[in-house]
Amino acid sequence: VIAHELSNRLVTLRLSNVYDLSSRIFLLKFAKPDRREQLVVDSGFRCHLTSFARATAAAPSPFVARLRKFLKTRRVTFVAQVGTDRIVEVQFSEGQYRLFLEFYAGGNIVLTDKELNILALLRNVNEGAEHEQLRLGLQYNLSLRQNYGGIPPLTKERVREGLQKAADKQQGGAAAASKRSKIKPGDALRKALAVSITEYPPMLVDHALRVVGFDANKKPEEVAQDDALLERLMQVFDEAARVVTEITSAETAKGYIIAKKGKAKGDEAAESVDGSDPRSHNLMYEDFHPF
Repeated sequence: VIAHELSNRLVTLRLSNVYDLSSRIFLLKFAKPDRREQLVVDSGFRCHLTSFARATAAAPSPFVARLRKFLKTRRVTFVAQVGTDRIVEVQFSEGQYRLFLEFYAGGNIVLTDKELNILALLRNVNEGAEHEQLRLGLQYNLSLRQNYGGIPPLTKERVREGLQKAADKQQGGAAAASKRSKIKPGDALRKALAVSITEYPPMLVDHALRVVGFDANKKPEEVAQDDALLERLMQVFDEAARVVTEITSAETAKGYIIAKKGKAKGDEAAESVDGSDPRSHNLMYEDFHPF
């Protein structure tokens, strides 16, 4: 959703400057004669456009100084998600420079040249679970990113295999898990789909399961072995695909803040949430969804 929105709003603008807001939050200002945009990047956590003025550091950090050196005045020519991974790529000057904003684990911001040689990065990464090293002078390896080469077609066979594989794995770990806690009904299928069908986020699959009326308490192996159930599950993915198309057909996705009423004093419990309603300060903000 955010890659789609940034692509609509930032392509053709030039980067006018970059600032530190904190050690991991940055402000990128973009402009062309008739338009300005400000992008906040909180590494590993979020990025979004903003119209608020924010206090910036008096002097740039070494990382921001390097970003300025390579990117200042460069034009944005492309913005997209990398495969189905939690990474947004922003290209400048027809791909001369590529900025990767990573939103998983500890997060990272990596600037490379067109050959993917690393020119600047927020934090060095040593070989860990991903068996990847990131530091100046090394290459950024896109082939390690989820579905970078393209999403495999969503066939019944792929879903069946994914469910069976996840079921075998779950059964392997079930003995150890049963000592700790019981797996809730419905969790087995959700987890199996989350690890095998990575192009749709679990929250969206959950939504589609409800819309289609698919019984989420079915076990993954049960669905994999029953053709009628599998056929029904394919309808769930059709619904998920429809939602994605609907969201990305608008220039900007409408986000939702989920709130619940706090303890009311007198007549303060507001029936409707309206920005102008003085009673709305009695709400506890709980969650945010980008669509």
